[in-house]
Amino acid sequence: MQENENATRRVVDDLVEAWNRGDMNGFVRLFAEDASYITGTGVHWKGREAIRRGMASTIPGASGAQRVAISEVGVKSLGADAAAALVRWRMDAGDRAGLFTLVTTATPEGWRIVVLHNTDSAA
Repeated sequence: MQENENATRRVVDDLVEAWNRGDMNGFVRLFAEDASYITGTGVHWKGREAIRRGMASTIPGASGAQRVAISEVGVKSLGADAAAALVRWRMDAGDRAGLFTLVTTATPEGWRIVVLHNTDSAA
């Protein structure tokens, strides 16, 4: 089960690194083809391409959005091929912060996010 948790931590690290580099392809490839992404404002994108379209105006390379820093990651194994993570984040400038929950699963492509739900909170 520790392998699941380590793999999910790597996915979180890769997600944040891709965001901070402005790497849309690197960001989106971490999601399963049929993934769901719920934004901090409650918008629901279904599928990797919908996530790509939705994120296109927010990832740093596209609009100068702020870099994100992670302050806390908690991971729990959900069985042999799945895990969930609770991740506390903060933008490096301004007053945006929050918590996202994601679920990963093992796929032939590697560990991928199947659900990510972002919740904005008071900074």
